[in-house]
Amino acid sequence: MRKLMQQLWQDDAGIVALEYLLVATIVGLGLVVGLSNLEIALDNELTELANAITALDQSYSFMTVRGSGEVLTSQKNGTNAVDSFGRQTETVIAPSVAPINVSVP
Repeated sequence: MRKLMQQLWQDDAGIVALEYLLVATIVGLGLVVGLSNLEIALDNELTELANAITALDQSYSFMTVRGSGEVLTSQKNGTNAVDSFGRQTETVIAPSVAPINVSVP
């Protein structure tokens, strides 16, 4: 029995395969965790991209002057988008239209 135990203790024929198995296991677990985080990050970015495309600003305004010199402004306001990053939230709102007074000489 003692001789068998010495032979098993000194036998290192399969140790390289065991080391490769251990390295492959560690790499595999690292890939699972890394790809899971990558999936979450890509999902967040694509969701924000979809929200930004959906909320494109289509506002416009134009001014007309009547014969009496009265200035009329017509406008259509656009939409807004919310971009979130972690705890910070930034809201982008469509710019307001400032009327310009035009006088006809």
